[in-house]
Amino acid sequence: MIEKISCPNCKHILEVKGKPLEKIIIVCPKCNTKGVFQFEDKNYKNRYYDFQSYIKLIFALFLISILILFSIISFQTTDIFFLVISIILIPLFFLLKVDWRIPLVFALLLFVLSAIGLAFYKDTLFANQLTNNGYWLIVVGVLCYIVNSLRKYVKITKLSSLF
Repeated sequence: MIEKISCPNCKHILEVKGKPLEKIIIVCPKCNTKGVFQFEDKNYKNRYYDFQSYIKLIFALFLISILILFSIISFQTTDIFFLVISIILIPLFFLLKVDWRIPLVFALLLFVLSAIGLAFYKDTLFANQLTNNGYWLIVVGVLCYIVNSLRKYVKITKLSSLF
């Protein structure tokens, strides 16, 4: 396995060879800075991140499901209340780095359920509630997309470094 690394002092780029999880001592040919480099096991890293992404996905699906169920059970809630509760999901999605498309998938699911409910059960109140929630989830999904696209421009610092 070959990796390209840069010296922390002079930024000279070096190519190093080794095996996964192997540690090697490196000396920069330009500035003679000594350092240690450890190769990563890419298979383990991919499995680890896949497991983390599944946990985040399940958490996001749980939050949106609770939001939709709460809205459906209490028909008295207004659309603005659903939007305000939904907007709370945006910072959570940003901090947890959850995929921004999840609200859009839920919106499509709500539209399909609304069509099924209207076609088979002729319940217009239930169908209207589902489509309104779907519209608000589209708004949240677009806002999550905007926040996600701006993520690379935002630098988050630790609170201790601000004082």
